[in-house]
Amino acid sequence: MPTSGSPFVVASTVHVVPAFDPAGRAFSVSVVITGQEASVLDGAPWSLDHPDDAVDQVDGFLLDAGLGGLTGRQMHLLKRELIILRGGRDAAAMAQAEAQQPGCLRLF
Repeated sequence: MPTSGSPFVVASTVHVVPAFDPAGRAFSVSVVITGQEASVLDGAPWSLDHPDDAVDQVDGFLLDAGLGGLTGRQMHLLKRELIILRGGRDAAAMAQAEAQQPGCLRLF
């Protein structure tokens, strides 16, 4: 069963909700614009197998929709959340590094 991450605000009317399907080992991201979910992946929501792909898809979708792209910090937070959802060594290493240096966001 897919696991959804914490939604976060990208713009006043835009929220992003990352998700990971452990069975298919794939990522998905929902973009909610003014309460309506928008399709980022044209009917193939679980086709992304790397966090960078998901971030690129969302950024491109927002740019194409005229909503501006993700900021560098938003890209970082989205990728971080996707890594945490996937779990494993990368998530553990990231959590350990962040615990050693609080307030510093790490990506691997």
